[in-house]
Amino acid sequence: CSDQPETAAKDCLGKLSFVEIIACLDRTPKELGISDSIIFFNDNKEFRYESPDDFVDLSSGVLCMPNNFKYEEPMEEGQIRVTVKASFKHWHGLVGMANPYKASKEARKRYHEKKAEIEQIVLETAAKYLPDFRPHIIYLDSFTPLTVSRYTSHPTGAIYGSPKKEKKGL
Repeated sequence: CSDQPETAAKDCLGKLSFVEIIACLDRTPKELGISDSIIFFNDNKEFRYESPDDFVDLSSGVLCMPNNFKYEEPMEEGQIRVTVKASFKHWHGLVGMANPYKASKEARKRYHEKKAEIEQIVLETAAKYLPDFRPHIIYLDSFTPLTVSRYTSHPTGAIYGSPKKEKKGL
């Protein structure tokens, strides 16, 4: 659009991304004494809806137990998902690009080491709100803002759209 300032596209990029961990368990959350399907937590006096100043912000997040949703056919495998806010800037700075798999071997190593470290810290945070499910993890998967950028082409790893909203419905 020729009537838009040069910075218009950059100003419309989403800025909020997440790290999410999916823990597959050897039993269901109910078998561990967890009956909730979703728990939102916030340790701050006020919720901060902003990109964190570090790789992740552990002060708030979402714990999801999809086994506890009402399905016609229940899930066989136990699962807990933990989601916390993350900084694309920090993750990007770790490897110098949005796709860590195109980075140097050293940068990929840094990325995978940091990702493994953050996974453990996030799981430790989740264990403050739930019975400790970590000994029952049989498989762990996670995504970072770089994963989001790589697979969605969202240049800032944002999950949600533009912070600048168009209310005309166009």
